Amino acid sequence: MPRVSKRTKKAETQPQIKYYRTYIYLRLSEKDGGHGRRDSIYIQKQICVDFAKKHPEMLIMKVYTDNGVTGTTFERKAFEELMTDVRAGKVDCIIVKDFSRFGRDALDAVDLIDVIFPTLDVRFISVLDEYDSENPACVQDRVTNILKHFMNDYYAREVSSKLIQAHKISREKGEYWGGRPPYGYERAEDNNKKLVPEKTERKIVQKIFYWYVFEDMSSYDMARELNGGGIPSPTESYEIRRFGKVKRKKRIYWGADTIQRILQNPLYIGAAVSGKTKQMLCENLPFQIIPKEQWEIQENVWEPLIERTVFEQAQQILKERWKDNLEIWAASIAGKGSANGPLLGRIYCGCCGKRMKRSRTGRNGKQERMSYRCSTAEITDETECLKYINEKCVFQAVRGALQYQMKLASDYHTKYGMDFYRKLEKETSLIIKKSKGDYEKYEGKLEQLFEHYATGLIDREEYLEFKETYLSEQEQAHKKLKEKQIYYQNILERLMAKIDWADELIKYQGVTEITREIVERFIEKVVVKSATEITVYFWFGDIFEQEVPDMERGLLDAV
Repeated sequence: MPRVSKRTKKAETQPQIKYYRTYIYLRLSEKDGGHGRRDSIYIQKQICVDFAKKHPEMLIMKVYTDNGVTGTTFERKAFEELMTDVRAGKVDCIIVKDFSRFGRDALDAVDLIDVIFPTLDVRFISVLDEYDSENPACVQDRVTNILKHFMNDYYAREVSSKLIQAHKISREKGEYWGGRPPYGYERAEDNNKKLVPEKTERKIVQKIFYWYVFEDMSSYDMARELNGGGIPSPTESYEIRRFGKVKRKKRIYWGADTIQRILQNPLYIGAAVSGKTKQMLCENLPFQIIPKEQWEIQENVWEPLIERTVFEQAQQILKERWKDNLEIWAASIAGKGSANGPLLGRIYCGCCGKRMKRSRTGRNGKQERMSYRCSTAEITDETECLKYINEKCVFQAVRGALQYQMKLASDYHTKYGMDFYRKLEKETSLIIKKSKGDYEKYEGKLEQLFEHYATGLIDREEYLEFKETYLSEQEQAHKKLKEKQIYYQNILERLMAKIDWADELIKYQGVTEITREIVERFIEKVVVKSATEITVYFWFGDIFEQEVPDMERGLLDAV
Protein backbone atom coordinates (compact mmCIF):
# COMPACT_ATOMS: atom_id res chain seq x y z
CA MET A 1 0.00 0.00 0.00
CA PRO A 2 1.55 3.32 -1.07
CA ARG A 3 2.37 5.86 1.63
CA VAL A 4 -0.09 8.73 1.93
CA SER A 5 1.57 12.14 2.12
CA LYS A 6 0.46 14.53 4.84
CA ARG A 7 -1.54 17.54 3.77
CA THR A 8 -1.13 20.97 5.24
CA LYS A 9 -4.16 22.62 6.71
CA LYS A 10 -5.81 25.18 4.50
CA ALA A 11 -6.34 28.67 5.73
CA GLU A 12 -9.66 29.04 7.41
CA THR A 13 -12.30 30.55 5.17
CA GLN A 14 -14.32 33.55 6.22
CA PRO A 15 -17.36 32.31 8.17
CA GLN A 16 -20.65 32.83 6.36
CA ILE A 17 -23.34 35.05 7.88
CA LYS A 18 -26.52 33.24 8.82
CA TYR A 19 -29.58 35.31 7.94
CA TYR A 20 -32.69 35.31 10.13
CA ARG A 21 -36.27 35.91 9.06
CA THR A 22 -37.08 38.21 11.94
CA TYR A 23 -40.50 38.92 13.47
CA ILE A 24 -41.09 41.66 16.03
CA TYR A 25 -43.71 41.28 18.77
CA LEU A 26 -45.20 44.27 20.64
CA ARG A 27 -47.73 44.33 23.46
CA LEU A 28 -49.34 46.93 25.70
CA SER A 29 -51.89 46.24 28.43
CA GLU A 30 -53.81 49.47 27.83
CA LYS A 31 -55.00 50.63 24.42
CA ASP A 32 -52.37 53.01 23.11
CA GLY A 33 -52.40 55.56 20.33
CA GLY A 34 -48.63 55.72 20.18
CA HIS A 35 -48.06 59.08 21.84
CA GLY A 36 -46.60 60.22 25.13
CA ARG A 37 -45.86 56.89 26.81
CA ARG A 38 -42.43 55.53 27.56
CA ASP A 39 -43.76 52.02 26.96
CA SER A 40 -45.93 52.90 23.96
CA ILE A 41 -46.27 50.64 20.96
CA TYR A 42 -44.31 53.17 18.91
CA ILE A 43 -41.40 53.23 21.36
CA GLN A 44 -41.36 49.43 21.65
CA LYS A 45 -41.26 49.18 17.88
CA GLN A 46 -38.42 51.69 17.58
CA ILE A 47 -36.34 49.81 20.17
CA CYS A 48 -36.81 46.49 18.37
CA VAL A 49 -36.30 47.90 14.86
CA ASP A 50 -33.18 49.83 15.92
CA PHE A 51 -31.75 46.63 17.41
CA ALA A 52 -32.44 44.66 14.22
CA LYS A 53 -30.84 47.36 12.08
CA LYS A 54 -27.60 46.99 14.02
CA HIS A 55 -27.53 43.31 13.06
CA PRO A 56 -27.34 42.89 9.26
CA GLU A 57 -28.21 39.21 9.53
CA MET A 58 -31.75 40.09 10.67
CA LEU A 59 -34.34 40.54 7.92
CA ILE A 60 -37.52 42.09 9.38
CA MET A 61 -40.48 40.24 7.91
CA LYS A 62 -43.43 41.41 10.01
CA VAL A 63 -44.43 43.28 13.17
CA TYR A 64 -47.14 41.74 15.35
CA THR A 65 -49.01 43.99 17.81
CA ASP A 66 -51.38 43.20 20.68
CA ASN A 67 -52.62 46.62 21.76
CA GLY A 68 -54.68 46.70 24.94
CA VAL A 69 -54.15 43.04 25.91
CA THR A 70 -52.91 41.79 29.28
CA GLY A 71 -49.67 39.85 29.49
CA THR A 72 -50.99 37.39 32.07
CA THR A 73 -52.46 35.21 29.30
CA PHE A 74 -51.12 34.00 25.96
CA GLU A 75 -54.59 34.04 24.41
CA ARG A 76 -53.85 37.09 22.29
CA LYS A 77 -54.74 37.48 18.64
CA ALA A 78 -51.41 38.78 17.32
CA PHE A 79 -49.44 36.40 19.54
CA GLU A 80 -51.42 33.43 18.24
CA GLU A 81 -50.78 34.57 14.66
CA LEU A 82 -47.07 34.77 15.46
CA MET A 83 -47.10 31.24 16.90
CA THR A 84 -48.92 29.99 13.79
CA ASP A 85 -46.04 31.36 11.70
CA VAL A 86 -43.54 29.80 14.12
CA ARG A 87 -45.15 26.38 13.74
CA ALA A 88 -45.22 26.85 9.94
CA GLY A 89 -41.44 27.29 9.96
CA LYS A 90 -41.56 30.91 8.75
CA VAL A 91 -39.84 32.40 11.79
CA ASP A 92 -36.11 32.28 12.50
CA CYS A 93 -35.97 35.02 15.12
CA ILE A 94 -38.37 36.85 17.48
CA ILE A 95 -37.51 40.23 19.00
CA VAL A 96 -39.34 41.83 21.96
CA LYS A 97 -38.56 44.98 23.95
CA ASP A 98 -38.39 43.04 27.23
CA PHE A 99 -39.71 39.84 28.78
CA SER A 100 -42.80 41.56 30.21
CA ARG A 101 -43.93 42.52 26.68
CA PHE A 102 -43.77 38.85 25.72
CA GLY A 103 -45.78 37.74 28.75
CA ARG A 104 -46.05 38.02 32.53
CA ASP A 105 -46.77 34.35 33.21
CA ALA A 106 -43.28 33.13 34.16
CA LEU A 107 -43.88 29.38 33.81
CA ASP A 108 -45.51 29.55 30.38
CA ALA A 109 -42.91 32.05 29.18
CA VAL A 110 -40.06 29.79 30.32
CA ASP A 111 -41.68 26.83 28.57
CA LEU A 112 -41.83 28.76 25.29
CA ILE A 113 -38.40 30.37 25.50
CA ASP A 114 -36.49 27.44 26.98
CA VAL A 115 -38.19 24.44 25.35
CA ILE A 116 -40.40 25.21 22.36
CA PHE A 117 -38.33 27.89 20.59
CA PRO A 118 -35.00 25.98 20.83
CA THR A 119 -36.77 22.84 19.57
CA LEU A 120 -38.10 24.75 16.56
CA ASP A 121 -34.70 26.47 16.08
CA VAL A 122 -36.17 29.94 16.74
CA ARG A 123 -33.84 32.58 18.11
CA PHE A 124 -35.40 34.73 20.87
CA ILE A 125 -34.16 38.21 21.79
CA SER A 126 -35.29 40.47 24.64
CA VAL A 127 -33.53 43.76 23.89
CA LEU A 128 -33.61 45.61 27.23
CA ASP A 129 -32.98 42.41 29.21
CA GLU A 130 -29.89 41.81 27.03
CA TYR A 131 -31.08 38.25 26.43
CA ASP A 132 -30.24 36.48 23.17
CA SER A 133 -30.73 32.72 22.91
CA GLU A 134 -27.79 32.63 20.45
CA ASN A 135 -25.49 34.06 23.10
CA PRO A 136 -23.65 31.21 24.88
CA ALA A 137 -23.73 33.21 28.11
CA CYS A 138 -27.54 33.27 27.92
CA VAL A 139 -27.87 29.64 26.85
CA GLN A 140 -25.94 28.49 29.89
CA ASP A 141 -28.43 28.27 32.77
CA ARG A 142 -31.12 29.60 30.43
CA VAL A 143 -34.01 28.90 32.83
CA THR A 144 -32.16 30.64 35.67
CA ASN A 145 -31.52 33.71 33.52
CA ILE A 146 -35.15 33.94 32.40
CA LEU A 147 -36.58 33.39 35.89
CA LYS A 148 -34.14 35.98 37.26
CA HIS A 149 -35.80 38.66 35.12
CA PHE A 150 -39.25 37.64 36.34
CA MET A 151 -37.95 37.67 39.94
CA ASN A 152 -36.63 41.19 39.34
CA ASP A 153 -40.16 42.13 38.31
CA TYR A 154 -41.48 40.65 41.60
CA TYR A 155 -38.80 42.53 43.59
CA ALA A 156 -39.78 45.77 41.83
CA ARG A 157 -43.37 45.24 43.00
CA GLU A 158 -42.21 44.85 46.60
CA VAL A 159 -40.06 47.99 46.44
CA SER A 160 -42.92 49.86 44.73
CA SER A 161 -45.13 49.48 47.81
CA LYS A 162 -42.48 51.05 50.08
CA LEU A 163 -41.72 53.88 47.64
CA ILE A 164 -45.40 54.83 47.42
CA GLN A 165 -45.49 55.37 51.19
CA ALA A 166 -42.19 57.29 51.18
CA HIS A 167 -43.35 59.63 48.41
CA LYS A 168 -46.64 60.26 50.20
CA ILE A 169 -44.80 61.41 53.35
CA SER A 170 -42.45 63.55 51.23
CA ARG A 171 -45.36 65.29 49.49
CA GLU A 172 -46.99 66.09 52.82
CA LYS A 173 -43.76 67.85 53.83
CA GLY A 174 -43.76 69.88 50.61
CA GLU A 175 -40.46 68.39 49.42
CA TYR A 176 -39.47 68.30 45.76
CA TRP A 177 -38.22 64.86 44.68
CA GLY A 178 -38.23 65.40 40.94
CA GLY A 179 -35.19 65.43 38.69
CA ARG A 180 -34.53 68.71 36.93
CA PRO A 181 -36.25 71.64 38.69
CA PRO A 182 -39.14 73.22 36.76
CA TYR A 183 -38.22 76.20 34.57
CA GLY A 184 -38.13 79.34 36.72
CA TYR A 185 -36.91 77.53 39.83
CA GLU A 186 -33.70 76.04 41.20
CA ARG A 187 -32.85 73.99 44.26
CA ALA A 188 -32.14 75.92 47.46
CA GLU A 189 -28.46 75.92 48.47
CA ASP A 190 -29.25 74.84 52.04
CA ASN A 191 -31.91 72.24 51.11
CA ASN A 192 -31.89 70.46 47.76
CA LYS A 193 -35.47 69.26 48.32
CA LYS A 194 -36.75 72.83 48.38
CA LEU A 195 -37.35 75.00 45.28
CA VAL A 196 -36.55 78.73 45.12
CA PRO A 197 -36.97 81.16 42.17
CA GLU A 198 -34.13 81.41 39.63
CA LYS A 199 -33.69 85.13 38.90
CA THR A 200 -33.26 85.11 35.10
CA GLU A 201 -35.81 82.39 34.36
CA ARG A 202 -38.29 83.99 36.73
CA LYS A 203 -38.46 87.08 34.50
CA ILE A 204 -39.05 84.94 31.38
CA VAL A 205 -41.93 83.08 33.05
CA GLN A 206 -43.52 86.38 34.09
CA LYS A 207 -43.03 87.74 30.56
CA ILE A 208 -44.76 84.66 29.06
CA PHE A 209 -47.84 85.16 31.25
CA TYR A 210 -47.86 88.91 30.52
CA TRP A 211 -47.71 88.36 26.75
CA TYR A 212 -50.44 85.78 26.87
CA VAL A 213 -52.91 87.58 29.16
CA PHE A 214 -52.33 91.24 28.32
CA GLU A 215 -50.95 91.24 24.74
CA ASP A 216 -53.01 88.34 23.37
CA MET A 217 -49.97 86.58 21.88
CA SER A 218 -50.26 82.96 20.79
CA SER A 219 -47.92 80.21 21.97
CA TYR A 220 -46.27 80.13 18.55
CA ASP A 221 -45.78 83.93 18.58
CA MET A 222 -44.13 83.76 21.99
CA ALA A 223 -41.88 80.89 20.94
CA ARG A 224 -40.73 82.86 17.89
CA GLU A 225 -40.14 85.95 20.04
CA LEU A 226 -38.02 84.03 22.56
CA ASN A 227 -36.05 82.16 19.91
CA GLY A 228 -35.50 85.34 17.92
CA GLY A 229 -34.25 87.10 21.04
CA GLY A 230 -31.72 84.34 21.69
CA ILE A 231 -33.30 83.37 25.02
CA PRO A 232 -32.04 79.88 26.01
CA SER A 233 -34.78 77.27 26.09
CA PRO A 234 -35.48 75.51 29.43
CA THR A 235 -33.14 72.63 28.54
CA GLU A 236 -30.36 74.96 27.41
CA SER A 237 -30.77 77.19 30.46
CA TYR A 238 -30.49 74.20 32.78
CA GLU A 239 -27.33 72.94 31.04
CA ILE A 240 -25.74 76.41 31.20
CA ARG A 241 -26.37 76.60 34.96
CA ARG A 242 -25.17 73.06 35.60
CA PHE A 243 -22.27 72.67 33.15
CA GLY A 244 -21.42 76.26 32.27
CA LYS A 245 -22.39 75.75 28.62
CA VAL A 246 -24.93 74.06 26.36
CA LYS A 247 -23.65 70.51 25.84
CA ARG A 248 -25.76 69.69 22.79
CA LYS A 249 -24.49 70.49 19.31
CA LYS A 250 -27.88 71.45 17.90
CA ARG A 251 -29.84 74.27 19.45
CA ILE A 252 -32.97 73.30 21.35
CA TYR A 253 -35.66 75.85 20.54
CA TRP A 254 -38.58 77.17 22.48
CA GLY A 255 -41.71 75.43 21.22
CA ALA A 256 -45.41 76.19 21.48
CA ASP A 257 -45.86 73.05 23.56
CA THR A 258 -43.23 74.29 26.07
CA ILE A 259 -45.07 77.60 26.39
CA GLN A 260 -48.37 75.78 26.90
CA ARG A 261 -46.93 73.64 29.70
CA ILE A 262 -45.67 76.74 31.51
CA LEU A 263 -49.04 78.51 31.16
CA GLN A 264 -50.92 75.51 32.58
CA ASN A 265 -48.62 74.70 35.49
CA PRO A 266 -50.03 75.71 38.93
CA LEU A 267 -46.51 75.40 40.30
CA TYR A 268 -46.00 79.06 39.28
CA ILE A 269 -48.51 80.20 41.91
CA GLY A 270 -46.61 78.26 44.60
CA ALA A 271 -48.58 75.01 44.39
CA ALA A 272 -46.94 71.57 44.46
CA VAL A 273 -48.48 69.21 41.94
CA SER A 274 -48.18 65.42 42.14
CA GLY A 275 -50.03 62.41 40.82
CA LYS A 276 -49.74 63.38 37.14
CA THR A 277 -48.76 59.80 36.38
CA LYS A 278 -49.18 56.58 38.28
CA GLN A 279 -47.52 53.19 38.24
CA MET A 280 -48.14 50.79 41.11
CA LEU A 281 -46.24 47.58 40.44
CA CYS A 282 -47.31 46.28 43.84
CA GLU A 283 -50.94 46.33 42.63
CA ASN A 284 -50.08 45.35 39.05
CA LEU A 285 -51.13 48.78 37.74
CA PRO A 286 -49.15 49.76 34.61
CA PHE A 287 -47.80 53.23 33.89
CA GLN A 288 -50.69 55.59 33.19
CA ILE A 289 -51.29 59.30 32.70
CA ILE A 290 -53.75 60.72 35.23
CA PRO A 291 -56.40 63.30 34.13
CA LYS A 292 -55.74 66.84 35.31
CA GLU A 293 -58.89 66.80 37.48
CA GLN A 294 -57.37 63.99 39.58
CA TRP A 295 -53.98 65.61 40.25
CA GLU A 296 -52.98 66.15 43.87
CA ILE A 297 -52.34 69.88 44.50
CA GLN A 298 -50.93 71.42 47.68
CA GLU A 299 -51.16 75.21 47.93
CA ASN A 300 -48.47 77.63 49.16
CA VAL A 301 -45.59 75.16 49.16
CA TRP A 302 -42.95 77.50 47.67
CA GLU A 303 -42.62 81.09 46.53
CA PRO A 304 -44.95 81.91 43.60
CA LEU A 305 -43.69 83.57 40.40
CA ILE A 306 -47.12 84.68 39.15
CA GLU A 307 -50.07 86.33 40.90
CA ARG A 308 -53.04 84.01 41.25
CA THR A 309 -55.38 86.40 39.41
CA VAL A 310 -53.05 86.48 36.37
CA PHE A 311 -52.73 82.70 36.41
CA GLU A 312 -56.52 82.27 36.58
CA GLN A 313 -56.96 84.70 33.67
CA ALA A 314 -54.48 82.63 31.65
CA GLN A 315 -56.46 79.45 32.40
CA GLN A 316 -59.67 81.09 31.24
CA ILE A 317 -58.05 82.23 27.97
CA LEU A 318 -56.60 78.74 27.46
CA LYS A 319 -60.05 77.23 27.92
CA GLU A 320 -61.68 79.66 25.48
CA ARG A 321 -59.02 79.15 22.83
CA TRP A 322 -59.24 75.39 23.28
CA LYS A 323 -62.99 75.56 22.73
CA ASP A 324 -62.51 77.65 19.58
CA ASN A 325 -59.89 75.23 18.29
CA LEU A 326 -62.17 72.26 18.97
CA GLU A 327 -64.79 73.74 16.67
CA ILE A 328 -62.17 74.25 13.95
CA TRP A 329 -60.86 70.69 14.40
CA ALA A 330 -64.38 69.27 14.36
CA ALA A 331 -65.08 71.03 11.06
CA SER A 332 -61.76 69.78 9.72
CA ILE A 333 -62.49 66.17 10.69
CA ALA A 334 -65.99 66.37 9.21
CA GLY A 335 -64.42 67.18 5.85
CA LYS A 336 -61.28 65.76 4.31
CA GLY A 337 -59.05 68.09 6.24
CA SER A 338 -58.37 65.69 9.09
CA ALA A 339 -54.99 65.97 10.78
CA ASN A 340 -54.51 62.24 10.33
CA GLY A 341 -53.84 61.10 6.77
CA PRO A 342 -52.10 57.91 5.63
CA LEU A 343 -48.59 59.12 6.58
CA LEU A 344 -49.50 59.94 10.19
CA GLY A 345 -46.45 59.39 12.40
CA ARG A 346 -44.24 58.32 9.48
CA ILE A 347 -43.17 61.63 7.91
CA TYR A 348 -40.17 63.54 9.28
CA CYS A 349 -38.32 66.79 8.64
CA GLY A 350 -34.98 66.09 6.99
CA CYS A 351 -33.38 69.05 8.78
CA CYS A 352 -34.36 68.85 12.46
CA GLY A 353 -35.65 65.26 12.48
CA LYS A 354 -39.02 66.10 14.03
CA ARG A 355 -42.26 64.60 12.82
CA MET A 356 -44.12 66.78 10.38
CA LYS A 357 -47.78 67.63 10.94
CA ARG A 358 -50.55 67.49 8.38
CA SER A 359 -52.69 70.61 8.08
CA ARG A 360 -54.86 72.65 5.76
CA THR A 361 -52.88 75.42 4.06
CA GLY A 362 -55.73 77.21 2.32
CA ARG A 363 -58.04 76.76 -0.61
CA ASN A 364 -57.38 76.65 -4.30
CA GLY A 365 -60.79 77.61 -5.62
CA LYS A 366 -63.07 75.06 -3.98
CA GLN A 367 -60.31 72.48 -3.74
CA GLU A 368 -58.76 72.06 -0.30
CA ARG A 369 -55.00 71.78 -0.22
CA MET A 370 -53.40 69.69 2.48
CA SER A 371 -49.76 70.09 3.38
CA TYR A 372 -47.16 68.89 5.86
CA ARG A 373 -45.36 71.43 8.00
CA CYS A 374 -42.37 71.37 10.32
CA SER A 375 -43.07 72.76 13.79
CA THR A 376 -39.46 73.99 14.12
CA ALA A 377 -39.87 76.24 11.07
CA GLU A 378 -42.90 77.84 12.76
CA ILE A 379 -40.97 78.93 15.84
CA THR A 380 -37.66 80.10 14.37
CA ASP A 381 -36.07 81.34 11.15
CA GLU A 382 -32.62 80.06 12.13
CA THR A 383 -32.96 76.60 10.57
CA GLU A 384 -33.31 75.33 7.02
CA CYS A 385 -36.43 73.38 7.98
CA LEU A 386 -39.15 73.37 5.35
CA LYS A 387 -42.10 75.47 6.50
CA TYR A 388 -44.56 73.38 4.53
CA ILE A 389 -44.80 71.04 1.56
CA ASN A 390 -47.88 70.15 -0.46
CA GLU A 391 -49.20 66.70 0.39
CA LYS A 392 -49.58 65.91 -3.31
CA CYS A 393 -45.85 66.44 -3.76
CA VAL A 394 -45.10 63.98 -0.94
CA PHE A 395 -47.61 61.43 -2.27
CA GLN A 396 -46.07 61.70 -5.72
CA ALA A 397 -42.62 60.89 -4.30
CA VAL A 398 -43.96 58.02 -2.18
CA ARG A 399 -45.97 56.64 -5.08
CA GLY A 400 -42.92 56.83 -7.35
CA ALA A 401 -40.72 55.05 -4.81
CA LEU A 402 -43.36 52.36 -4.26
CA GLN A 403 -43.88 51.79 -7.97
CA TYR A 404 -40.13 51.51 -8.45
CA GLN A 405 -39.91 48.88 -5.71
CA MET A 406 -42.94 47.07 -7.14
CA LYS A 407 -41.25 46.98 -10.56
CA LEU A 408 -38.06 45.59 -9.00
CA ALA A 409 -40.12 43.07 -7.03
CA SER A 410 -42.05 41.99 -10.13
CA ASP A 411 -38.85 41.56 -12.15
CA TYR A 412 -37.26 39.65 -9.30
CA HIS A 413 -40.32 37.44 -8.89
CA THR A 414 -40.36 36.65 -12.61
CA LYS A 415 -36.74 35.58 -12.54
CA TYR A 416 -36.50 34.14 -9.03
CA GLY A 417 -40.00 32.99 -8.02
CA MET A 418 -41.06 29.85 -6.16
CA ASP A 419 -40.35 27.60 -9.16
CA PHE A 420 -36.80 28.91 -9.20
CA TYR A 421 -36.59 28.51 -5.42
CA ARG A 422 -37.55 24.84 -5.63
CA LYS A 423 -34.97 24.25 -8.40
CA LEU A 424 -32.30 26.02 -6.35
CA GLU A 425 -33.28 24.05 -3.26
CA LYS A 426 -32.89 20.82 -5.24
CA GLU A 427 -29.55 21.97 -6.71
CA THR A 428 -28.12 22.96 -3.33
CA SER A 429 -29.38 19.69 -1.87
CA LEU A 430 -27.29 17.80 -4.44
CA ILE A 431 -24.24 19.93 -3.65
CA ILE A 432 -24.67 19.27 0.08
CA LYS A 433 -25.22 15.57 -0.62
CA LYS A 434 -21.92 15.39 -2.53
CA SER A 435 -20.05 17.17 0.28
CA LYS A 436 -21.68 14.84 2.78
CA GLY A 437 -20.47 11.90 0.70
CA ASP A 438 -16.93 13.33 0.66
CA TYR A 439 -17.08 13.50 4.44
CA GLU A 440 -18.62 10.07 5.03
CA LYS A 441 -16.15 8.26 2.73
CA TYR A 442 -13.48 8.66 5.38
CA GLU A 443 -15.37 6.27 7.65
CA GLY A 444 -14.79 3.58 5.02
CA LYS A 445 -11.16 4.60 4.60
CA LEU A 446 -10.56 4.35 8.34
CA GLU A 447 -12.21 0.92 8.50
CA GLN A 448 -10.13 -0.31 5.55
CA LEU A 449 -6.99 1.11 7.13
CA PHE A 450 -7.65 -0.82 10.32
CA GLU A 451 -8.18 -4.04 8.33
CA HIS A 452 -4.81 -3.53 6.62
CA TYR A 453 -3.19 -3.04 10.00
CA ALA A 454 -4.97 -6.06 11.51
CA THR A 455 -3.92 -8.34 8.62
CA GLY A 456 -0.31 -7.13 8.70
CA LEU A 457 -0.28 -5.19 5.41
CA ILE A 458 1.01 -2.14 7.29
CA ASP A 459 2.82 -1.80 10.59
CA ARG A 460 1.72 0.20 13.63
CA GLU A 461 3.76 3.30 12.73
CA GLU A 462 2.26 3.42 9.22
CA TYR A 463 -1.22 2.80 10.63
CA LEU A 464 -0.97 5.72 13.06
CA GLU A 465 0.48 8.00 10.39
CA PHE A 466 -2.28 7.17 7.87
CA LYS A 467 -4.94 7.44 10.58
CA GLU A 468 -3.75 10.92 11.58
CA THR A 469 -3.85 11.98 7.92
CA TYR A 470 -7.35 10.57 7.34
CA LEU A 471 -8.71 12.12 10.53
CA SER A 472 -7.25 15.51 9.55
CA GLU A 473 -8.76 15.24 6.06
CA GLN A 474 -12.06 14.06 7.56
CA GLU A 475 -12.10 17.10 9.85
CA GLN A 476 -11.49 19.40 6.86
CA ALA A 477 -14.26 17.65 4.90
CA HIS A 478 -16.64 18.06 7.86
CA LYS A 479 -15.74 21.74 8.12
CA LYS A 480 -16.38 22.25 4.41
CA LEU A 481 -19.70 20.43 4.74
CA LYS A 482 -20.83 22.73 7.57
CA GLU A 483 -19.68 25.84 5.70
CA LYS A 484 -21.60 24.81 2.60
CA GLN A 485 -24.71 23.99 4.63
CA ILE A 486 -24.65 27.46 6.24
CA TYR A 487 -23.76 29.20 2.96
CA TYR A 488 -26.52 27.61 0.89
CA GLN A 489 -29.07 27.84 3.70
CA ASN A 490 -28.39 31.58 3.89
CA ILE A 491 -28.87 31.90 0.13
CA LEU A 492 -32.19 30.07 0.34
CA GLU A 493 -33.36 32.16 3.31
CA ARG A 494 -32.44 35.46 1.63
CA LEU A 495 -34.16 34.31 -1.53
CA MET A 496 -37.31 33.33 0.39
CA ALA A 497 -37.34 36.68 2.23
CA LYS A 498 -37.17 38.50 -1.10
CA ILE A 499 -39.88 36.27 -2.59
CA ASP A 500 -42.15 36.94 0.42
CA TRP A 501 -41.69 40.72 0.12
CA ALA A 502 -42.08 40.53 -3.66
CA ASP A 503 -45.38 38.66 -3.24
CA GLU A 504 -46.63 41.35 -0.84
CA LEU A 505 -45.62 44.21 -3.14
CA ILE A 506 -47.15 42.56 -6.22
CA LYS A 507 -50.53 42.35 -4.42
CA TYR A 508 -50.67 46.15 -4.44
CA GLN A 509 -49.19 46.67 -7.91
CA GLY A 510 -52.37 48.05 -9.44
CA VAL A 511 -53.11 50.40 -6.52
CA THR A 512 -52.38 54.07 -7.22
CA GLU A 513 -53.73 55.63 -4.00
CA ILE A 514 -51.46 55.86 -0.96
CA THR A 515 -53.50 54.28 1.85
CA ARG A 516 -52.78 53.77 5.54
CA GLU A 517 -52.71 50.02 4.93
CA ILE A 518 -49.93 50.36 2.34
CA VAL A 519 -47.94 52.75 4.56
CA GLU A 520 -48.10 50.46 7.61
CA ARG A 521 -47.20 47.39 5.57
CA PHE A 522 -44.21 48.74 3.66
CA ILE A 523 -43.05 52.19 4.78
CA GLU A 524 -40.85 52.76 7.81
CA LYS A 525 -40.62 56.53 7.37
CA VAL A 526 -40.58 59.38 4.85
CA VAL A 527 -37.91 62.08 5.30
CA VAL A 528 -38.55 65.47 3.65
CA LYS A 529 -35.71 67.95 3.20
CA SER A 530 -37.16 69.90 0.28
CA ALA A 531 -39.69 69.45 -2.51
CA THR A 532 -37.00 67.68 -4.54
CA GLU A 533 -35.35 65.81 -1.65
CA ILE A 534 -37.85 63.28 -0.33
CA THR A 535 -36.49 59.92 0.82
CA VAL A 536 -38.74 56.92 1.42
CA TYR A 537 -37.45 54.19 3.75
CA PHE A 538 -39.04 50.75 3.44
CA TRP A 539 -39.22 48.00 6.06
CA PHE A 540 -37.52 45.64 3.62
CA GLY A 541 -34.65 48.07 3.02
CA ASP A 542 -33.03 47.81 -0.40
CA ILE A 543 -33.10 44.01 -0.74
CA PHE A 544 -34.10 44.18 -4.42
CA GLU A 545 -31.19 46.52 -5.20
CA GLN A 546 -28.44 44.83 -3.20
CA GLU A 547 -25.53 43.58 -5.26
CA VAL A 548 -25.37 39.78 -5.30
CA PRO A 549 -21.92 38.32 -4.43
CA ASP A 550 -20.09 36.75 -7.40
CA MET A 551 -20.24 33.20 -6.00
CA GLU A 552 -23.93 33.49 -5.26
CA ARG A 553 -24.68 35.07 -8.65
CA GLY A 554 -22.86 32.19 -10.33
CA LEU A 555 -25.03 29.69 -8.50
CA LEU A 556 -28.26 31.56 -9.30
CA ASP A 557 -27.35 31.90 -12.97
CA ALA A 558 -26.47 28.22 -13.19
CA VAL A 559 -29.91 27.03 -12.04
